[in-house]
Amino acid sequence: MARYYYSIEGTNLVDHQGSEHSSLMDAHAEAVLTLAELLPSKTAGLFRGGAVQVTVSDEGGLVLFTVEASGTIASPDASGRLVRSKELRGGSAARLRCL
Repeated sequence: MARYYYSIEGTNLVDHQGSEHSSLMDAHAEAVLTLAELLPSKTAGLFRGGAVQVTVSDEGGLVLFTVEASGTIASPDASGRLVRSKELRGGSAARLRCL
């Protein structure tokens, strides 16, 4: 089993213990669950152009992947129709992606 280390962007949290998983897919699932646990306290920033990221590294410190959640707020155009804001990242709603 390989050991994976999870860091949260924008925090001082450092994962010194890591967690063991039998596959990279299991490590992906753990990263998504970690992100899901963080979201309730971070939603305001998501819709101001921010993002929440969980980065996963191996024992040697190599970054294997990042899971990110970001959001975009629709705003009215000149005709009053709601359109996605160009300056914010994300889709028409909060989204989740692996980088």
